[in-house]
Amino acid sequence: MNLPTNKPQKEVNVATLPRGLYILKIVTGKQTIIKKVILQ
Repeated sequence: MNLPTNKPQKEVNVATLPRGLYILKIVTGKQTIIKKVILQ
């Protein structure tokens, strides 16, 4: 899987926690977005 290198640096981290709780952290050059998702 090759990602384009001409786009701004982007990092995506996904942490898996018990009971179907996912924390999605998206880090870009300008902002940090943290989303909490609970799967039912």
